[in-house]
Amino acid sequence: MCSFEESENEERSFHQNAHYASQSMSRPSKSTRLDSTVFAAQGLRTKNINSLVHEKENMQTNILFSPSIDQVMQSTQTVETSSCTAGKVKKVRGSNKCKEVASLEVGEKLKVTFYNNRTVGKNSNLFSRHVGKIVRDRNICPLGVSSWDRIKEEKLNHMWVVVTDKFESDDMDIHRNHILGWMKELWNKWRGQLHAKYVKGKPIQEALKNVPKGVDKKQWGWLVKEHFATESFQARGNRNAANRTKLKMLHRIGSKPIREIIFQKV
Repeated sequence: MCSFEESENEERSFHQNAHYASQSMSRPSKSTRLDSTVFAAQGLRTKNINSLVHEKENMQTNILFSPSIDQVMQSTQTVETSSCTAGKVKKVRGSNKCKEVASLEVGEKLKVTFYNNRTVGKNSNLFSRHVGKIVRDRNICPLGVSSWDRIKEEKLNHMWVVVTDKFESDDMDIHRNHILGWMKELWNKWRGQLHAKYVKGKPIQEALKNVPKGVDKKQWGWLVKEHFATESFQARGNRNAANRTKLKMLHRIGSKPIREIIFQKV
């Protein structure tokens, strides 16, 4: 049989062992802590590697869908070309409407002065524009005739009435023939411009279809086939071009006529 003291000693050692066991369970050993640290480090490293892989994939995706240098250059060239094209659009003068004269009241007229059978000074520019508008009006001045001399007298009288309806001068009637002669020059010049722009160097069928704005289609057809296509017109054009090359003193003083300059100095 065991004694009482031996029983107490065994009980005391039992409690001590239990206490040590509980402490060892609540506080991990150095080896356990080391293993936990290593495991945590490995987990962090794995997380960092995964994040790096994810970022690399995103970078590859961005690079894949980013525009190439050729595409960037092409788009830049397109923008530059469009801007250059827009910048190169030439601003040209529109049709001669002569609004200052058209806005005059009924019976109201502008006074002009004549010098060397032409208008000078104030309102001279408006007079020139008004006369140029008359010879281009298909309802006033016919286009489908071989020459100015073929225009009927009643048409010439109508033109003169349109001139005197807007302008006046102390000696207006005296200059009637001079003004009609001036209109003849403008009329011939306009027809030459039509030939150079719409007929010269083009097939006759294309020229017939390309009717200028404001020109009657029937008169244009007659002018192309019966006038511009004739041998006499071609010969006259070549002769005038040759005479043009013989000029020694060209007009280089701008749009102001020489008579205007002389009138201002007198």
